Amino acid sequence: MKAFRDLKCISFDFDDTLWPVQPTILQAEAKLNEWLQQHCPRLMQEQDRDSLRQHMLDYAGRHPEYNHDVSLRRLNALGELMHQYQYELALAEQAMLVFRQQRNQVIPFADACKTLSLLREHYRLIGITNGNAQIEQTALQGYFDFTICASDVGALKPDPVVFERAIMQAEIEPAQMLHVGDHAEADVVGALRAGCRAVWFNAARRDWPGGQNPDAVIHCLAEMIDLLQLR
Repeated sequence: MKAFRDLKCISFDFDDTLWPVQPTILQAEAKLNEWLQQHCPRLMQEQDRDSLRQHMLDYAGRHPEYNHDVSLRRLNALGELMHQYQYELALAEQAMLVFRQQRNQVIPFADACKTLSLLREHYRLIGITNGNAQIEQTALQGYFDFTICASDVGALKPDPVVFERAIMQAEIEPAQMLHVGDHAEADVVGALRAGCRAVWFNAARRDWPGGQNPDAVIHCLAEMIDLLQLR
Protein backbone atom coordinates (compact mmCIF):
# COMPACT_ATOMS: atom_id res chain seq x y z
CA MET A 1 0.00 0.00 0.00
CA LYS A 2 1.57 3.26 -1.15
CA ALA A 3 0.64 5.20 2.00
CA PHE A 4 2.74 2.82 4.11
CA ARG A 5 5.60 2.12 1.68
CA ASP A 6 8.32 3.96 3.57
CA LEU A 7 7.56 2.71 7.08
CA LYS A 8 10.41 1.68 9.35
CA CYS A 9 8.63 1.38 12.70
CA ILE A 10 5.23 0.40 14.01
CA SER A 11 4.28 1.57 17.47
CA PHE A 12 1.49 0.03 19.50
CA ASP A 13 -0.60 1.21 22.38
CA PHE A 14 -0.90 -1.56 24.98
CA ASP A 15 -4.14 -1.51 26.98
CA ASP A 16 -7.21 -2.43 24.93
CA THR A 17 -5.05 -2.66 21.81
CA LEU A 18 -2.94 -5.73 22.55
CA TRP A 19 -5.06 -7.06 25.44
CA PRO A 20 -8.31 -6.20 27.26
CA VAL A 21 -7.32 -4.03 30.21
CA GLN A 22 -10.34 -4.16 32.52
CA PRO A 23 -10.02 -7.84 33.53
CA THR A 24 -6.33 -7.28 34.21
CA ILE A 25 -6.94 -4.29 36.48
CA LEU A 26 -9.73 -6.06 38.35
CA GLN A 27 -7.46 -9.03 39.02
CA ALA A 28 -4.64 -6.74 40.14
CA GLU A 29 -7.00 -4.93 42.51
CA ALA A 30 -8.20 -8.25 43.90
CA LYS A 31 -4.62 -9.43 44.51
CA LEU A 32 -3.77 -6.10 46.17
CA ASN A 33 -6.80 -6.26 48.44
CA GLU A 34 -5.95 -9.83 49.43
CA TRP A 35 -2.45 -8.65 50.37
CA LEU A 36 -3.83 -5.71 52.33
CA GLN A 37 -6.16 -8.02 54.27
CA GLN A 38 -3.12 -9.98 55.41
CA HIS A 39 -0.68 -7.14 56.09
CA CYS A 40 -2.90 -4.15 56.92
CA PRO A 41 -5.94 -5.59 58.75
CA ARG A 42 -6.88 -2.30 60.45
CA LEU A 43 -7.16 -0.63 57.09
CA MET A 44 -9.27 -3.42 55.63
CA GLN A 45 -11.65 -3.42 58.59
CA GLU A 46 -12.91 -0.10 57.25
CA GLN A 47 -12.17 -0.40 53.53
CA ASP A 48 -13.35 -2.71 50.78
CA ARG A 49 -12.86 -3.03 47.04
CA ASP A 50 -15.24 -0.22 46.16
CA SER A 51 -14.02 2.24 48.80
CA LEU A 52 -10.38 1.59 47.87
CA ARG A 53 -11.17 2.17 44.22
CA GLN A 54 -12.97 5.39 45.14
CA HIS A 55 -9.97 6.50 47.18
CA MET A 56 -7.76 6.05 44.10
CA LEU A 57 -10.18 8.10 42.01
CA ASP A 58 -10.42 10.81 44.64
CA TYR A 59 -6.64 11.00 44.93
CA ALA A 60 -6.33 11.35 41.16
CA GLY A 61 -8.84 14.18 41.23
CA ARG A 62 -6.92 15.97 43.97
CA HIS A 63 -3.54 15.44 42.33
CA PRO A 64 -3.77 15.87 38.55
CA GLU A 65 -0.03 16.54 38.51
CA TYR A 66 0.46 12.77 38.73
CA ASN A 67 -1.88 11.84 35.87
CA HIS A 68 1.04 11.07 33.57
CA ASP A 69 2.47 8.55 36.07
CA VAL A 70 -0.21 6.10 37.18
CA SER A 71 2.25 4.02 39.20
CA LEU A 72 3.45 6.96 41.26
CA ARG A 73 -0.12 8.15 41.69
CA ARG A 74 -1.28 4.78 43.02
CA LEU A 75 1.81 4.51 45.25
CA ASN A 76 1.13 7.93 46.76
CA ALA A 77 -2.54 7.11 47.26
CA LEU A 78 -1.56 3.90 49.06
CA GLY A 79 0.92 5.87 51.13
CA GLU A 80 -1.85 8.23 52.16
CA LEU A 81 -3.85 5.24 53.41
CA MET A 82 -0.86 3.83 55.29
CA HIS A 83 -0.41 7.15 57.05
CA GLN A 84 -4.13 7.37 57.85
CA TYR A 85 -4.16 3.91 59.44
CA GLN A 86 -0.76 4.30 61.11
CA TYR A 87 1.22 1.78 59.08
CA GLU A 88 4.80 2.12 57.92
CA LEU A 89 5.01 3.89 54.56
CA ALA A 90 7.26 1.09 53.31
CA LEU A 91 4.15 -1.09 53.16
CA ALA A 92 2.81 1.11 50.36
CA GLU A 93 5.83 0.17 48.22
CA GLN A 94 5.33 -3.51 48.98
CA ALA A 95 1.64 -3.25 48.15
CA MET A 96 2.45 -1.51 44.88
CA LEU A 97 4.84 -4.30 43.93
CA VAL A 98 2.06 -6.84 44.48
CA PHE A 99 -0.28 -4.79 42.30
CA ARG A 100 2.22 -4.35 39.48
CA GLN A 101 3.17 -8.01 39.39
CA GLN A 102 -0.47 -8.93 38.85
CA ARG A 103 -0.93 -5.97 36.48
CA ASN A 104 1.54 -7.63 34.13
CA GLN A 105 -0.47 -10.87 33.95
CA VAL A 106 -2.22 -9.77 30.79
CA ILE A 107 -4.02 -12.08 28.37
CA PRO A 108 -3.23 -10.89 24.84
CA PHE A 109 -5.85 -10.91 22.13
CA ALA A 110 -5.84 -14.24 20.30
CA ASP A 111 -4.08 -12.90 17.19
CA ALA A 112 -1.57 -10.68 18.98
CA CYS A 113 1.47 -12.97 19.12
CA LYS A 114 1.20 -14.20 15.54
CA THR A 115 0.67 -10.68 14.23
CA LEU A 116 3.55 -9.17 16.18
CA SER A 117 5.86 -12.00 15.12
CA LEU A 118 5.20 -11.36 11.44
CA LEU A 119 5.40 -7.59 11.76
CA ARG A 120 8.70 -7.86 13.59
CA GLU A 121 10.22 -9.55 10.53
CA HIS A 122 9.67 -6.34 8.55
CA TYR A 123 9.60 -3.43 11.02
CA ARG A 124 10.95 -2.28 14.35
CA LEU A 125 8.19 -2.48 16.96
CA ILE A 126 7.77 0.12 19.70
CA GLY A 127 5.36 0.37 22.62
CA ILE A 128 3.80 3.75 23.48
CA THR A 129 1.53 3.74 26.52
CA ASN A 130 -0.13 6.01 29.05
CA GLY A 131 -0.34 3.04 31.39
CA ASN A 132 2.13 1.10 33.52
CA ALA A 133 2.24 -2.41 32.09
CA GLN A 134 5.84 -3.63 31.90
CA ILE A 135 5.83 -5.33 28.51
CA GLU A 136 8.96 -7.41 29.14
CA GLN A 137 7.23 -8.97 32.14
CA THR A 138 4.11 -9.90 30.18
CA ALA A 139 3.26 -12.68 27.76
CA LEU A 140 4.41 -10.36 24.94
CA GLN A 141 8.01 -10.08 26.06
CA GLY A 142 10.58 -10.00 23.30
CA TYR A 143 8.50 -8.41 20.57
CA PHE A 144 9.33 -4.75 21.18
CA ASP A 145 12.57 -2.84 20.66
CA PHE A 146 11.67 -0.37 23.40
CA THR A 147 8.73 1.25 25.15
CA ILE A 148 7.90 4.89 25.79
CA CYS A 149 5.63 5.48 28.80
CA ALA A 150 3.88 8.72 29.62
CA SER A 151 5.82 8.72 32.88
CA ASP A 152 9.08 8.83 30.89
CA VAL A 153 8.26 12.17 29.29
CA GLY A 154 6.00 13.79 31.89
CA ALA A 155 3.02 13.97 29.54
CA LEU A 156 0.09 11.85 28.40
CA LYS A 157 -0.90 10.93 24.89
CA PRO A 158 -2.23 12.72 22.82
CA ASP A 159 0.56 15.19 23.60
CA PRO A 160 2.87 14.91 20.57
CA VAL A 161 5.91 14.94 22.85
CA VAL A 162 5.19 11.29 23.74
CA PHE A 163 5.41 10.24 20.10
CA GLU A 164 8.32 12.58 19.43
CA ARG A 165 10.35 10.80 22.11
CA ALA A 166 9.76 7.49 20.31
CA ILE A 167 10.69 9.03 16.94
CA MET A 168 13.89 10.48 18.38
CA GLN A 169 14.89 7.24 20.07
CA ALA A 170 14.20 5.23 16.91
CA GLU A 171 16.20 7.77 14.87
CA ILE A 172 13.59 8.01 12.11
CA GLU A 173 11.42 10.64 10.46
CA PRO A 174 7.87 11.04 11.85
CA ALA A 175 6.23 9.75 8.66
CA GLN A 176 8.28 6.55 8.93
CA MET A 177 6.35 5.50 12.05
CA LEU A 178 2.85 4.05 12.08
CA HIS A 179 1.01 4.05 15.40
CA VAL A 180 -1.77 1.58 16.22
CA GLY A 181 -4.15 2.22 19.10
CA ASP A 182 -7.73 1.96 20.26
CA HIS A 183 -8.25 5.50 21.55
CA ALA A 184 -9.37 7.97 18.89
CA GLU A 185 -7.84 11.02 20.54
CA ALA A 186 -4.92 9.67 22.58
CA ASP A 187 -3.66 7.35 19.86
CA VAL A 188 -4.90 8.54 16.47
CA VAL A 189 -5.01 12.29 16.99
CA GLY A 190 -1.80 12.25 19.02
CA ALA A 191 0.12 10.31 16.39
CA LEU A 192 -1.16 12.47 13.54
CA ARG A 193 -0.22 15.65 15.39
CA ALA A 194 3.31 14.33 15.70
CA GLY A 195 3.49 13.73 11.94
CA CYS A 196 3.15 9.95 12.14
CA ARG A 197 0.68 7.68 10.36
CA ALA A 198 -2.13 6.26 12.48
CA VAL A 199 -4.31 3.14 12.49
CA TRP A 200 -7.40 3.05 14.65
CA PHE A 201 -7.90 -0.32 16.34
CA ASN A 202 -11.69 -0.38 16.52
CA ALA A 203 -12.65 -3.84 17.73
CA ALA A 204 -16.03 -2.56 18.97
CA ARG A 205 -16.82 -1.10 15.52
CA ARG A 206 -17.71 2.30 16.93
CA ASP A 207 -18.39 5.34 14.79
CA TRP A 208 -15.44 7.65 14.28
CA PRO A 209 -15.99 10.59 16.68
CA GLY A 210 -14.85 13.19 14.18
CA GLY A 211 -11.76 15.22 13.46
CA GLN A 212 -8.84 14.21 11.30
CA ASN A 213 -9.36 10.66 10.07
CA PRO A 214 -6.90 7.83 10.72
CA ASP A 215 -4.94 6.45 7.80
CA ALA A 216 -6.75 3.14 8.27
CA VAL A 217 -9.13 1.30 10.59
CA ILE A 218 -8.76 -2.31 11.71
CA HIS A 219 -11.10 -4.47 13.78
CA CYS A 220 -8.57 -7.11 14.81
CA LEU A 221 -4.80 -7.12 14.95
CA ALA A 222 -4.45 -9.70 12.19
CA GLU A 223 -5.83 -7.16 9.72
CA MET A 224 -2.48 -5.36 9.97
CA ILE A 225 -0.98 -8.09 7.78
CA ASP A 226 -3.29 -7.42 4.86
CA LEU A 227 -3.15 -3.66 5.43
CA LEU A 228 0.62 -3.70 4.99
CA GLN A 229 0.46 -6.35 2.23
CA LEU A 230 2.70 -8.80 4.04
CA ARG A 231 1.03 -11.98 2.80
